Amino acid sequence: IDNAFNLNYTTNTYKLTPQQPITHIVKVNGFSTIKVEYSNGLKAYLLVLENEHIEVCIANHKIIIKGDNAAGNQYLIDNYYAKGLGYYHDKVINIIQKYKSPAIDMKKIDKEIKDSVLSTYRNDIQKMQREKQITNRFAYLMDKSLENGFTALEFITYTNFYFGKMAEKNR
Repeated sequence: IDNAFNLNYTTNTYKLTPQQPITHIVKVNGFSTIKVEYSNGLKAYLLVLENEHIEVCIANHKIIIKGDNAAGNQYLIDNYYAKGLGYYHDKVINIIQKYKSPAIDMKKIDKEIKDSVLSTYRNDIQKMQREKQITNRFAYLMDKSLENGFTALEFITYTNFYFGKMAEKNR
């Protein structure tokens, strides 16, 4: 369990055994992102608000979340983290190529990514919020987390695309 979110330093390690729950209390001031990783390769990044109770379980080789805002965390695991940002790389590169000439139009690229890719997530977040499966605050954090992820992907893809084109010109 890593609530330092540095990807290189595990802050707590537990040896898990079937049907033996372990309680880990995290001091959260506001909200935190917590990484849970199992030796079988399963991992999850959880958004946790202060004073929340969350259960992380494995059933049939799948991570199952129970507790406060469980629907939101389960949604992120199943529909976003499990796929990874690489899943969206081709969609993003196609959008960048669409607006590359005569000059790269970042405003149009950003708008189309938000309209075509993020809108699906936003509709699902709003539905979970309306149905009271997640709190308003959690919905906001989910949305910002997804937007930040896609902004990073957009930047990395654009940079790779731009430098790849520059390398082609210099040959």
